[in-house]
Amino acid sequence: MGKRLVIAEKPMLAKAILDAIPGTAKSIKAGERVFYTEKGDYLVVALAGHVLQLKEPEDYDPKYKKWTLEDLPIFFPDWAAVPAQGKSDIVRCVKSLLPQADSVIHAGDVDDEGQLIVDELLRYCGYRGKVQRLYTSDTSTAALKKRLGMLEDNAKWEPLGVSAYARSVTDKTFGINFSRLYTKLNGTLLTVGRVQTPAMGLVVARDEAIENHVARKYYALEVQAEIDGRQPYIPAEFIPTKGSPLLGEEDKVWERKGLEEVLAVCRGKTFPAKVSKKEETEAPPLPFNLNKLNLYCSSRWGYDPQQVMEITQSLREKYRAITYNRSDSQYLTTEQFREAPGTVSRTLANLGMQIPEIDTSRKSRCFDDSKVSAHTAIIPTNEKVNVGAMTQAEQNVYKAICGHYLIQFMPGCKKRKTNLRIDCPQGMFSATSVEVIDKGFKAIIRAGSEDKTPGALSGFAAGDYRACIMDGSVTEHETTPPRRYTKATLAADMSSVAKYVQDPQIKATLIRKDDGKEGESGSIGTGATRPAIIEGLVKRGFLREEGKYVISTELGRQFYRALPDEIKKPDVTAEWWLIQENIKDGKAVPDDLFKKVLEDFETVRRTVGTSRAVSAATADKSAGRKTVGVCPRCGKPVVEGSKGFGCSGYREGCGFVLWMTGKYGAHKVLGDSGKKVTAAMAEKLLSKGKVLVKGLTSVKGTKYDAWVCMEDTGRGVFLKLSFDALPQKKGKKRGTN
Repeated sequence: MGKRLVIAEKPMLAKAILDAIPGTAKSIKAGERVFYTEKGDYLVVALAGHVLQLKEPEDYDPKYKKWTLEDLPIFFPDWAAVPAQGKSDIVRCVKSLLPQADSVIHAGDVDDEGQLIVDELLRYCGYRGKVQRLYTSDTSTAALKKRLGMLEDNAKWEPLGVSAYARSVTDKTFGINFSRLYTKLNGTLLTVGRVQTPAMGLVVARDEAIENHVARKYYALEVQAEIDGRQPYIPAEFIPTKGSPLLGEEDKVWERKGLEEVLAVCRGKTFPAKVSKKEETEAPPLPFNLNKLNLYCSSRWGYDPQQVMEITQSLREKYRAITYNRSDSQYLTTEQFREAPGTVSRTLANLGMQIPEIDTSRKSRCFDDSKVSAHTAIIPTNEKVNVGAMTQAEQNVYKAICGHYLIQFMPGCKKRKTNLRIDCPQGMFSATSVEVIDKGFKAIIRAGSEDKTPGALSGFAAGDYRACIMDGSVTEHETTPPRRYTKATLAADMSSVAKYVQDPQIKATLIRKDDGKEGESGSIGTGATRPAIIEGLVKRGFLREEGKYVISTELGRQFYRALPDEIKKPDVTAEWWLIQENIKDGKAVPDDLFKKVLEDFETVRRTVGTSRAVSAATADKSAGRKTVGVCPRCGKPVVEGSKGFGCSGYREGCGFVLWMTGKYGAHKVLGDSGKKVTAAMAEKLLSKGKVLVKGLTSVKGTKYDAWVCMEDTGRGVFLKLSFDALPQKKGKKRGTN
């Protein structure tokens, strides 16, 4: 038998497959940063998610670089792909290995995108040979050994990839055409996207609900009850009987007088009372998926989803400290339970902790194969990790992930709940006190519901009593508007956007789309794409940041209101999904989806005619902004924005932007040193191509100076460090770093 080439979607999957193959592994360099591994009869190579991206219109014809209404709609049959930025080495590696293999084993994730990632690469490389599918979400060694002996023809799953390809091309067609249409009609950059536009709509609707909210007073009755003549008195709240005339809409008491009458009738009177007790155990919360991790990090440290993505990417790639960080699952496999003793031991050693209460034979509800999707929950790996080398933010997130994994092997938090019920005219008085008997997992982590100090009610035994209402008061409250979005809560709402959809059929379709996906219920976007989508809305001026909140701008509001329902609501995702399902079942072809979006475009273009979506004053976003230099691409002024320095010629299609922060090159060095690109630095970079930055911090904590140099690749602006001809410090000769 000849060699079999295994193409794994990501490095962790490749490693798991190699562990399941007998023999001695030999890693071979196949580029600057790319390796493949030979083991027995197998060649194993890891991708990094999508290694290809669809061509831009100007890749087909340079004329499309200039945006014009006359060229719309733009569409290319069999829309081709090219290597994604920074992933050409991986593509070349796979292309060089294909001739050496007698067959290919497709090891993409078990979902539509996973199918497409490998299928599109094989098409790009022109491969026509035998392809078999490794189709399993269980990456345990035993399961992979079994599945490698049960491979099936990849053709069985190809319709999933075709459906995903149709969606990606339609997304591209949708975004390009509607964005160019509205940009040219309004004289300012206005982008439209299947996911970004309804996400913007969530913020617009929330902000309008807040600003249009009219506070309304409602009332509650609180009393002090003496139980069987004992003190202290027990505070209790009056609960009107369901359907009581005291209750108005929203089950609130809107008139004070009714409660004052209840208090007058009950004050000084004795009523039958009942005390009941119940012991409960609060189970540990599940391990994190990306959505839950975003919410946790936002509430604890104020990290936004993009920061969490960058931190977890570093934890995964630099330290190999955690599993796949973009997961939408909070569940783990049975095999991961079997591996727990080793993983727990290593995690405790990495953290320098000892937790006697941990018992790896205790199997929590998170270990459930039936609820694992294409990925498992985000947990620590069984790898030695130098936690001390991490930044504070990396330590915070790593420890949070470890904590939510370790508590799966700890007992639940045992509580005794004491309830008091006092029956009275028109309702009852009620009180509850909770006593923690055994903290369990809460001894080491703040998670789940927080517990208050138990009240005097906990001292009463269960049974029947007499209660005298000693006194009370009617308290006044006001209705409050919904809370503004943070980036984390916006991303969370994007995972359950169906709850805001009015049309019952669309709502049902969106929810059905996410059947079997724990944590997703009628969603738009994915946990991996939502942070970038939200960042894009801010960068384009549709949303602005105010402290930890994101708020819609006047530009965003005007634009969203002007867009027709056909393209701005989550309905688009639901309608496309139905066609995608038909493609998988062989009842439709990609052209059916392409045809729909092109027809929608022509309908909208006829409807809007030549009308503006936003006012001229709002469209002129660069007015009044500080100019920091001249654009090296088109010669127009570069102006300061909230996130970077961009060309004022964006209306004509110039995409030059120098970001204040970033995660690569000198941008990362600046960030690690607590710095960012300032307006003064941008001026020098634009005029001289470099700027001297003092006080940078090395990994070892040493301070040093360096030139930050700007390189415009045409697709983006890259910053790099240079130590050539540094100014000498007074009294010292410059040495080497």
